[in-house]
Amino acid sequence: MITKFSRTALLCCPIVLLLAAWAGVASAATPLTITHFSMETISGVEESVVAKFGPEPEWEFTNHPERFTQAGGHPWALVTKGEFASEPFPESGLPTPTRDPKDIVTTLPAGLLGNPEAVPQCPLAQVSTSPPPGARTLSCPAATQVGTYEVQVDQGNAMIFGPIINVTPAAGESAEFAFENSAAEANTPLLTAHLVYTAGGYAFTVSSNEIPELGIGKFEVTFWGVPANSSHDAMRGRFCRKPVSSEPGLNCDPEGGQSAGIAPLAFLSWGSNCAGGPLKASLRADSWQEPGSVHEGQYLGYTEATATLPALTGCSLLSFPAGLVVEPDTTLADAPVGLTVGLTVPQDEAPEALATPHLRNAVVTLPAGMSISPGIVDGIQACNESGAGGINFEGRESEEVGLDGELHLAPGHCPGASTVGTAEAVTPLLPAPVRGHVYLARPKCGGVGEASCTNQDALDGNLYQLYLELGGTGELGDAGIIIKAHGYVEANPATGQLTAKFSNNPQAPFSELRIHLNGGPRAPLDNPATCGPATTNADLTPWSAPGLTPEGLRVTGTPDATPSSFFEVEGCASSAGLRPGFTAGTVSAQAGTFSSFTMNLTRQDREQFIKGVQLHTPPGLLGMLASVPLCGEQQADAGTCPEASKIGTTRVASGAGSHPFEIEGNVYLTTGYDGAPFGLSIVTNVVAGPFNLGLVVVRARVAVNPTDSSLTITTDETGPYAIPQIVFGVPLRLKQITVNIDRPNFMFNPTNCEAQHIAADISGSQNAVAAVASSFAAGGCKSLQFKPTFQVFTSGKTSKVNGASLDAKVSYPPFKAGSEANIAKVKVELPRQLPSRLTTLQKACTASQFESNPAGCPAASVVGIVRATTPLLPVELTGPVYFVSHGGEAFPSLLVVLQGDGVRVDLTGSTFISQAGITSSSFKTVPDVPVSAFELYLPEGKYSALAANGDLCRSKLTMPTEFVAQNGVVIRESTKIKVTACPKAKKAKAKRQTKKTKAKKISQTGSGRAR
Repeated sequence: MITKFSRTALLCCPIVLLLAAWAGVASAATPLTITHFSMETISGVEESVVAKFGPEPEWEFTNHPERFTQAGGHPWALVTKGEFASEPFPESGLPTPTRDPKDIVTTLPAGLLGNPEAVPQCPLAQVSTSPPPGARTLSCPAATQVGTYEVQVDQGNAMIFGPIINVTPAAGESAEFAFENSAAEANTPLLTAHLVYTAGGYAFTVSSNEIPELGIGKFEVTFWGVPANSSHDAMRGRFCRKPVSSEPGLNCDPEGGQSAGIAPLAFLSWGSNCAGGPLKASLRADSWQEPGSVHEGQYLGYTEATATLPALTGCSLLSFPAGLVVEPDTTLADAPVGLTVGLTVPQDEAPEALATPHLRNAVVTLPAGMSISPGIVDGIQACNESGAGGINFEGRESEEVGLDGELHLAPGHCPGASTVGTAEAVTPLLPAPVRGHVYLARPKCGGVGEASCTNQDALDGNLYQLYLELGGTGELGDAGIIIKAHGYVEANPATGQLTAKFSNNPQAPFSELRIHLNGGPRAPLDNPATCGPATTNADLTPWSAPGLTPEGLRVTGTPDATPSSFFEVEGCASSAGLRPGFTAGTVSAQAGTFSSFTMNLTRQDREQFIKGVQLHTPPGLLGMLASVPLCGEQQADAGTCPEASKIGTTRVASGAGSHPFEIEGNVYLTTGYDGAPFGLSIVTNVVAGPFNLGLVVVRARVAVNPTDSSLTITTDETGPYAIPQIVFGVPLRLKQITVNIDRPNFMFNPTNCEAQHIAADISGSQNAVAAVASSFAAGGCKSLQFKPTFQVFTSGKTSKVNGASLDAKVSYPPFKAGSEANIAKVKVELPRQLPSRLTTLQKACTASQFESNPAGCPAASVVGIVRATTPLLPVELTGPVYFVSHGGEAFPSLLVVLQGDGVRVDLTGSTFISQAGITSSSFKTVPDVPVSAFELYLPEGKYSALAANGDLCRSKLTMPTEFVAQNGVVIRESTKIKVTACPKAKKAKAKRQTKKTKAKKISQTGSGRAR
């Protein structure tokens, strides 16, 4: 991560003015115009005596221009010259400026800077103290002088020449330079150095504001490259002024020639961008008569001129020994971590050495496994790029103009809740480190009017962004500068590995930049979950790197630095296991009543991540499926199920440590999924703090056990609808999953109060499987009623070929939750008049065939049909009845298959035939499911299950029956079997009477004949 210096100390160069004790009257016609502006390097100044009038000579100073272009080099001096439009003064005829300059700002070429720490500083109060009349000596030590100025004032009548002093800057300023003069009544003008953001990026400026109306016509400002160098001694401490006469020379004091008396250090340094083309400088000014704003980004109202300097050369001669140090505040695996990333760029300030090139781009790739922590988004805000409550990292909207007319770069005003860390930079330009903050920036996707975020946004750095602000005012101090940098964090969507990029950083030197991301439970980062070396790699590009000039020419340069740093992640077990916590149950335990259901699953740090969940409910813990409109498959996959299909909610906690991020979702009941009769669509709208990551959909199949109707809910472990391990480059590290099925009148308790358990199989990211269970038992079963109605019918029309039939019907009162116990067991004993048909029993389906595919069973094994209705399902259940032979059993079982709405229920009745030929069937496991009606019909036919002994119409048929309820209540009765299709009794009597009458007549006739 990298820093951008803003408003840093410095500067050198140009501009302006003031001074003199004379005020003049400017012309009121022509507006202020810059007629000349230049900036150039020189190799020395030649001084000569041009005339002598009285005791003091008149001097003339001549610069020697030098084309100094060595990147990182220190020129002998830099001279800035400016001249304003003038016209002849009516009285003297001398050139007179048309307007009085008010504010003057010079923007230096990018990378050019002056180091105010290269020489001592003098208190401004000492400079401002007027010397005694006639005494023209430095009021500050000679070592504090960094150059000279020459200003034409008083409508051209006077020229002032004197030292520029490095003064102690005022609070909130990074560097200030004073024009010292010898006139007792003179003011002390100041040059203030700032680093500001311009249209071409950050650049240093030197400004002078609220200049007195002195009739300034032109100026020349010279800053020395190495002020303490003895080659500047001739000019050190020298004061000059031009006589009122028109002679060409300056009347100078003879006191020049002082030594600095300190070790020389470089003050001026060129930048290091050899591919940038010719260097550009600009001069802006406004006037007292037509004030405007001379500051970048403000409204216009100034005159401007530009100057061009030669392009830099020799970048290949520079050295870039940048380093990287990464220090976590904890090395514990799978834990929130505060991280300090330190970039070091050693600076060489020796005047004979070339300066270290400035850092342009920083690309820092954090260790594999270290990732964004979901816990960071709890309560965090994002800082806007601009506007109210935001930051303008370009420094425009952040600019404020004080009452003194000077521009002040205001702090970014990011909300405190957007702070994710602090920063500190050590620069040779300032006596103390510059401190600041790191803020979370608003994503460039997912907002109002913006496209939804994608994995590509995470990879491209559009989703996770940072602002770095150094300097400003506040708890971290007042450094006199403000630097704002916009960083992009690329998150690999597949692995979560992070790469931070800060590009085109200001061309300003620092020896160390330390960015500390917060630690603690809400740290923005989590450590890798596995132990071992964690390596951070950096690719640091200097401004002196090879590149193409604007003309397309390739220039050589300094190679990138690619340092790395590592630490050991510790605290792992020999192998990562999975020992999840698990609780589940209903809120109310009252048997048979409706109640919400809750499942809570937890995972500890340094365990395998949760990949899949398979939940097994106990028999009887079911849902009223008929009351829910099922969500269709297309909507379920898209996460757009209607509210009518909602049956509950989820709450998921993500992230390592004690303060994971929690977010809620919804659970919808769907049509069949993945071969199961029903499914779930678990939808979470991931809006977390400033991040809108869209919908995350998890699908699960809901299978019904055909034997006891218990439910098995299984989440996907692979594919697009699996429990996500990573979302848009953020590994979730799930800590807790809570599911609440709380739809009113949906889930209900069993009517069996025996101790049971709710079980689950939890699969981990490294293929561990943990079997967990939570005890469960309903209560109050004894209060449940048990009043089933049982009716049995058979047909009197029987035959040896087609056997006999049986129709058994069970019915319940209308369903009312918590009122009736369900059937647990049934045993019936057929009368000897209805024996089992042995020829049919011999054609039973094998158990293996039945379990494989009942449809493949022989037709002769299908002996009946069954149908049932339950308030749980919206459709009737129907199906065949089979004889199935199980190895080791004396007689085949009667297997009842009920199917409907994708649900299948198998009822197994064990068959026993006594020596007396009496058949009994025992259904020992009946699902704890409410049933409104149940009918089992065994018809006559070639393969009927039953035969008939005698005339059923003349038999009194009863069926000893035992019903056992789920709550243990037992009903024993002898159920009368009603015989249908028998001849009516009256018709039979009439036939018998007719036969008797005919017999009597015959008898009588015979008697008559006999007679």
